[in-house]
Parts: sequence; C-alpha cells; structure tokens
Amino acid sequence: MTSREDPDGLFEYASFLASSARGALEEGTYTASLRLADAIRRLDLIVPDTEGNPALDRAREMLATGLEKAYFADRDTYIAFLDELVAVFATEARRRNKLEG
Repeated sequence: MTSREDPDGLFEYASFLASSARGALEEGTYTASLRLADAIRRLDLIVPDTEGNPALDRAREMLATGLEKAYFADRDTYIAFLDELVAVFATEARRRNKLEG
C-alpha cells in the first residue's frame, strides 16, 4: 500500500522481500515458495496499471483465486499450481521470443 512516505510502494515491497528472505531460513521451502509467488501478486504495489498484459493478468487471476487454496490442499496440488504458474510465464516468454508453435 502506498503512503506519503512510500508513494511508489517500493519500500513496502522491498520490506516484504527482505522479511521473506529471512523467514525462508526457518519456514522451509514450501513457505518460501509461497512468499515468492505472493511477491508476484504484490507487483501492483510498485508497478501500477499492469492490466492488459495477458501473462500478468492470468498470473494475477491464478494467484488471487488459487495460491492459498493450492498451498493448503496438499504437496502435489501446490506443486501443480506452481507448475501452471510457471507455464503462464513460459508461454509468454516463447511468444516474446517468437518461439511459438
């Protein structure tokens, strides 16, 4: 959330990443990956108006509706969710590099 002291949200975003990095040492790999995925969801804090990018729109939708649900379901469900999230970005990377097909 932006404020007068942090109008672009950069401090809040960086603070989240720093605390996530430290927490990852005790929390384990699954919680660390949850925090990384949440960092994608929080990109709007520092990069407003990202709507209209198909990959980011899809990732944002997935993260808003399924991140915690998949995380708390079971290991395989969570891994499948992360695989699908990565596939969204891989598809966009292939498109941008004209490697479709």
